[in-house]
Amino acid sequence: MSRALLYVAFLLSGAAGLVYEVVWSRYLALFVGHSAEAAVLVISMFLGGLSLGAWLTSRVSDRLQRPVRAYALVEIAIGVIGLAFHLAFLTSTGLSYEVLFPLFPGAVWTQLVKWTVAGFLVFVPAVLMGATFPLMAAAVVRQARSGDGRTGRVLAALYGLNSLGGAAAVLVTGFVLIPAFGLPGSSIVAAGLNGAAALLAWWAARGPSRVQLPTPAAAPHRVVRDDSAHLRLLLVVAGGTALASFAYEVAWMRMLALAMGNATHAFELMLSAFILGLALGAFLVSRWADRVTRPLVTLGIIQCLMGALAVATVPAWSASFTWVADLVTELPRDDAGYSLFSLARYGMALLVMLPATVLAGTTLPLITNTLLRGGAGEAAIGRTYAVNTAGSIAGVALAGLVLLPWLGLRALLGLGATLDLALGLLLLARTRPAPVRAWGLAATSGVVLMLALAAPAWNPAVLTSGVYRTGRTLTELPEVLYYADGRSATIGVHRGADSLYVLTTNGKPDASLTARWLRATREELAPAPITQQDESTQMLTALISGAYARSGKNDLDGLRAAVIGHGSGISGHFLLVDTAFAQVTTIEIEPRVLDASRIYYPANGRVFDDPRSHLVIGDA
Repeated sequence: MSRALLYVAFLLSGAAGLVYEVVWSRYLALFVGHSAEAAVLVISMFLGGLSLGAWLTSRVSDRLQRPVRAYALVEIAIGVIGLAFHLAFLTSTGLSYEVLFPLFPGAVWTQLVKWTVAGFLVFVPAVLMGATFPLMAAAVVRQARSGDGRTGRVLAALYGLNSLGGAAAVLVTGFVLIPAFGLPGSSIVAAGLNGAAALLAWWAARGPSRVQLPTPAAAPHRVVRDDSAHLRLLLVVAGGTALASFAYEVAWMRMLALAMGNATHAFELMLSAFILGLALGAFLVSRWADRVTRPLVTLGIIQCLMGALAVATVPAWSASFTWVADLVTELPRDDAGYSLFSLARYGMALLVMLPATVLAGTTLPLITNTLLRGGAGEAAIGRTYAVNTAGSIAGVALAGLVLLPWLGLRALLGLGATLDLALGLLLLARTRPAPVRAWGLAATSGVVLMLALAAPAWNPAVLTSGVYRTGRTLTELPEVLYYADGRSATIGVHRGADSLYVLTTNGKPDASLTARWLRATREELAPAPITQQDESTQMLTALISGAYARSGKNDLDGLRAAVIGHGSGISGHFLLVDTAFAQVTTIEIEPRVLDASRIYYPANGRVFDDPRSHLVIGDA
């Protein structure tokens, strides 16, 4: 059985999986919305399917005579779903609008239907994807045991190649496939990758099987005690480190978006950088995983260092605001300039993420190999992967929906680092005696973390400066009147030297008013020409819409209007000035925008005070 062919197949499989994740997330965003809750729901369903698929496979893989053949069949099934996804999406969403929504009226039922349909679309293929790693790993581990016995090397190589394919696929999908072929065509390309992986695996497994089914006697000498306490400890670490890593990812994505912007390509650059770090870590550990004699000590050191490195790159991120400003100023505004700008942003993302993610990429192969060498059997492969993925779900949900809006970016990053440090100390404490050098590295990591947490607070004027749009230097920063890290964006309000009050979303100006509108003047708004362009845009949006709604209508009672995007609230306020409107509904995706806009009170007072005003948090 050719291991090289299996490696290539799993590289293609990883690429296909990330193409699907990017493409299907865009599909589902059209249906369930772009809110933070919807994004977490889609990611959680995808990861939940991976976790369940790995866990189910772990229960049967050791009884399969030809796991590679089973792997090939799973890849074919995934590819068939990929080919049919576009049609399935159109059919299921059309059925929802035409049948299910009328059958289950009301906002709550509508959301439940959306989530159920979205889950149906991604959960089943994700379960199949979750089965691929345990199946392929079972095959290469058996081959390694019948050969040189280096199971750690082959496990880490598999994980690294799969992640490397994913890192490349994220970039290719965003920059090439979707612009060239659209969402349906990109899904078909991914299906082709599944087909190629299946063919390569089937070809590699041709002929009679020479690899015996695993037996307890096949396990090499044990490097950890084979008891439930150590098994639980390693699984706790597998889940806990995944939770911390996804807390880092959520924090880093938002932090880098403030410096680099949060356009589609920026997200893909950051996601690719994160996955590339995992791949490099797996390749690194493949060189020495089988020589580790005290895995708990090794894992403990890795966890402690990971926590320290996660916060140690904050100075590089802080400097990236100046770097981006220089790039925006110096690079030409053409295709070549944009390519260079994208390459530079990728380098910045790697600089911030790579140190910690490389270490994160070593943990799963090392834990899995430790369990295998301890006699846990092939079931440990799928079980560890399942627990690790479950930790990722917890990290996405807790970090994105609870911890980020509650604690803010800096505290979220510090909390993830603290969790990794705590896991490292737990591992070292369970090792008797742990080397003095290991405790020294743990203490150093703790000092780095404490220094990072004790450092001066991040300057909100820098964070909301929007250098990726303006390229302005940060020498004259405005006064920040409001700052908050919300679920979907970081919101700020600042007052510039021209007495212009600007509300920003991730540094991008979304609304502005001059000082004469604000309560701070303590004066009635005097009649005056509208000289500021944004003021006229916000008012005319309401006035023109109101005039259009009135046109051709004899009965003006009961008019209704919706404002999509609250901003300053001025548009909704001026619609409510018209008494013909019985209801004006403002739909805003980020709750912090509503809080920030109260700075403009009483200019937007009717939005908050008028009983005809309805504020809805959600994606329109």
